[in-house]
Amino acid sequence: MFKVNIIFGLSLLLALLGALISFTGLYGVDGPFIIHFNSLGMADLIGGREFLNNVIFIGLTILIVNFVLARRLYGKHATLAYILSWGSLFVSLSVLLTAYLISRVN
Repeated sequence: MFKVNIIFGLSLLLALLGALISFTGLYGVDGPFIIHFNSLGMADLIGGREFLNNVIFIGLTILIVNFVLARRLYGKHATLAYILSWGSLFVSLSVLLTAYLISRVN
């Protein structure tokens, strides 16, 4: 269980780092953000601050749900608990990468 807790702690740290990057990197930006570019290099998806807040909120929700499930399942299915913990780490890395890239483009 110790390894699972370490992986979830690292996941939480990365998700909170993504939130910190998004809030500090987009502090002075008013208006919509460029979220996605098409193949021609033109912006085709534009969203506001609530889009990035939703990404962070959904990532943290997935992290919490996976943590609760892993704690409950560890006694009977340790392998599934490890899969959930590594999945949470992947989600946290995705949140961090999304927050970083959106704050750097804008």
